[in-house]
Amino acid sequence: MLPGLRDEDKGELTIRRPNGQQCRVKALHLEISDPDVVSGVNKYSAMDSGEKQAKGALRLGVLALRQTAGDLDAAAIRNVAQNMLADLGRC
Repeated sequence: MLPGLRDEDKGELTIRRPNGQQCRVKALHLEISDPDVVSGVNKYSAMDSGEKQAKGALRLGVLALRQTAGDLDAAAIRNVAQNMLADLGRC
């Protein structure tokens, strides 16, 4: 992991990428018990892009939550979903 400034209260880290851009990073440890989710994670974890796919799925879930709260329109969620499906087609 790149060196950065820690925000211990939130478990987050601010890093500076090689291009100079700063971004927030949050490490998660997840225990999953839903059979569908476990199956999906196992399927994509076997691929080189397993972590990328899990991050995309998490992003899609967050966008869906935002949409249900009225913070986001359906077109934005559809766009992210289409990009994820295109990425899956390349695996």
